[in-house]
Amino acid sequence: YFLDRSGFRGFFSDVDALTTSIGNVSLYYHGRVMENIRMGNVTDCYTINGWASNQYTNHCDIADLYRNPVGDTGILEQYCKPLYVAVKLRDKVVPAGSSVIADFYIINEAGLKGQHNLTVILEDEIGVKLFEKTFQTEIEGGEEYGQLLADNVGIQLSKSPGYYTVRAVLTGSKGTTKAAGQDKIFTVDLYDAEIPVNGAVIDTSGVINRMLSKTWDIVLPQYSEKTHDPDYVIIGPNSLRNANSLTPILECVVNGSTAIVIARTDWFAESISSSNSSYYAVDYRGKYTMSRGNFVAGRHEILDGLPQAQAFNWEYQDFNFHQRQDLYALRLNVAHTVVAAVSDHKKEIGTAVAVIP
Repeated sequence: YFLDRSGFRGFFSDVDALTTSIGNVSLYYHGRVMENIRMGNVTDCYTINGWASNQYTNHCDIADLYRNPVGDTGILEQYCKPLYVAVKLRDKVVPAGSSVIADFYIINEAGLKGQHNLTVILEDEIGVKLFEKTFQTEIEGGEEYGQLLADNVGIQLSKSPGYYTVRAVLTGSKGTTKAAGQDKIFTVDLYDAEIPVNGAVIDTSGVINRMLSKTWDIVLPQYSEKTHDPDYVIIGPNSLRNANSLTPILECVVNGSTAIVIARTDWFAESISSSNSSYYAVDYRGKYTMSRGNFVAGRHEILDGLPQAQAFNWEYQDFNFHQRQDLYALRLNVAHTVVAAVSDHKKEIGTAVAVIP
């Protein structure tokens, strides 16, 4: 039903793709926690909250009400292997062209011991090798099921944005592969886009111009009715009091400007809802609370350079800081959803990022 609503049409090809994408985040989270515990070599047990009890308390982690896996079980499987190399990147999301530091541990429940070579390889998205270095290691084995093999390894990335894979291969004296592992780095080109300078801000905090200055070396003037036809207006934390105060801004929008609203979005949506505004543009039905849940990226040019058609995972979490009690989305109709919001106990989908014509 929700995938067929105007705002969500084409967001995902089917419901299974949506739910699997959300479930994969949970499996990936638990896998990484398991890996941390195993490589630490001090913990005896880790318990996963396995499944939901009913549709009203669906805080499921790895299985649904009917004991079906919530996502791709291969994600969790790799972290359950008795023998592999854990590749631990100190940063998994960085600007393109950065260098990262990695540490490498062996997960060893197979009794492997003795001298081995650890080869570290960096590959780009199409598998081209960009870096390789080999370390000699001495594996203790026995009851030491987690052991640090090499730490503080610097790896330089190229300037092309996208995913990079750090692989680790452990070989014996005869060159036979004994164990392997990998992890991915996501790089973002923050500086490639050209930001038009004919814009304005409404921001009492100053945070928007600090970001624009730091990243793109531009500072926008504060919006006023005397501002000459800005191409866009960024609305951040503000002291606008009522819908009437939006009139000059919405007049700019009618004449071709774009309003980018990143703070008090619920107030703005209510101000342009059909029930109480001459500039009605959206059917706003209140906040969508996010006590537990996740965001899901659709396909849209706004998200170019970021993962699309999947639930928010590490790539987005690295940019997203919030207090859980302050987290919310909007209940919107007549809008093109770019990022959806899903939460437990709700039979509808919220909107976190939308384009409203």
